[in-house]
Parts: sequence; structure tokens; C-alpha cells
Amino acid sequence: MKKALSEQIKLLQSSAGINKQFREEFHKFEIENKCCGVLNGVEDWGNNKQEYQGCACEKQDQGTDFCKGSQYKTPCSEVILELIKKNMIIVMGVAFGLAFIEILGMVFSMILYCQIQNK
Repeated sequence: MKKALSEQIKLLQSSAGINKQFREEFHKFEIENKCCGVLNGVEDWGNNKQEYQGCACEKQDQGTDFCKGSQYKTPCSEVILELIKKNMIIVMGVAFGLAFIEILGMVFSMILYCQIQNK
């Protein structure tokens, strides 16, 4: 998981216009979830930290547990992993539901095959 996340750091550090939308969306994610960077905090932004205020805390969050000085201190990888853990039950339920439907379809197709072969 860390390897996949570390690849995203390259997108944050890139100044190419192609990755601009990703950087903007990730910055919104940081603000909504009160986190900074992917793994290493503000260093993950590279040269783009000035453009995106370097994970600056909103005024109402300054002085809380979320902020270290004027920057969010929790890396977003922890937030992402927590979101995955919270939603894992739903994902597993959908996966098992689809597997059950597929098995049921195979059973019905075998019954149909046997009935056609008997005629």
C-alpha cells in the first residue's frame, strides 16, 4: 500500500499541467480530512507547496490536535487507510453478493443443461 501511495507523491511534486487537477483535488481532500501530504507531510508537495499553501491549517483548526504550528500534522495515508478499513465490510459484502449470484447462475445453467440433454 505504501508503494502505491509513494507513486502518488510524484504526481504532487510534478509541476506539469497534466497533474494539476490531481493536485487540486488532493489539496481539497487534505482540507476536508485535516491531513497533509501522502506519507511525509508537506515535503510530499515538493516545489508546489507554495502554490497549495503547504498544508496550511484553516483558522478554526489552528491550535488543535490536528495542527502542528500552522500545518496539518497527520499524513493522508493514515486517513486513506482508515477510510478503507471503515468501508471494507461494505466492499466485502458486495463482493460476496456478486459471487453468490454468479454461483447461482452456474447452478441454474447446469440444471438447464441437464434438462436439455435429457430430452
